[in-house]
Amino acid sequence: MKENPSAYPRLLLADDRLSDEAPLSRAFHERFPAHLVGLRSSDGIWPEHSKNKEALAQYTEGHRLLYDEKDPIAAMRCYEAAIDADPEYLQPWVALGIAGVMDNTPESLNLAEGVFTQLSELDQTSGLSAELRSMIRQNLAYLSVNQYRQTGRTDQLDRADAGYAEADALAQQERVELLCPWTFVKCERGEDDLAAKLWARAVKATPSRDILLEYAAKYQPLRRFFEGDES
Repeated sequence: MKENPSAYPRLLLADDRLSDEAPLSRAFHERFPAHLVGLRSSDGIWPEHSKNKEALAQYTEGHRLLYDEKDPIAAMRCYEAAIDADPEYLQPWVALGIAGVMDNTPESLNLAEGVFTQLSELDQTSGLSAELRSMIRQNLAYLSVNQYRQTGRTDQLDRADAGYAEADALAQQERVELLCPWTFVKCERGEDDLAAKLWARAVKATPSRDILLEYAAKYQPLRRFFEGDES
């Protein structure tokens, strides 16, 4: 199956209809560290892994279930077991929120929102890197985008806009998975000039035009940026 770099966090709607796209493999996340809730910690984004063997084993199995087996429910059980074994172990907390997004039930989305909200309240004194704190806020903003698209509630759109702004302020590098959904938010808010500026940043940050086309397929307002472009 062709991997879709814009699918994570999982993009659930295409032209406001539910899609059936599969979550990405672990191999994809290893190549794109900004998406990664991973086994590596040497990149400076993540804290060291837990010294508790049971916590690490449960987290590792959850990671396999989520990214290799595409089973978010089983993965969530492993992440919860890892947290029970070591409540201070950050990686399974973040992974639990992501698995909740991927499961995409009302219950799992509520769980994910609670996890990311709690994590976003950790300040810099907690020892979390700025990039990781940015990614946490990005995931929380993405949840609000999904909720807006499913309900039409403009308060969710406002929450997404604020969340992406916070994530952007903390980001240490330009991330297309932040910029493209945020451009959509600006389009929906009628802030066309700001949307165009964000899109220009996304173009510079994106290694492949195909990625931008994938986002435009998911977020109809982004297609305006391809008008008159037949290449």
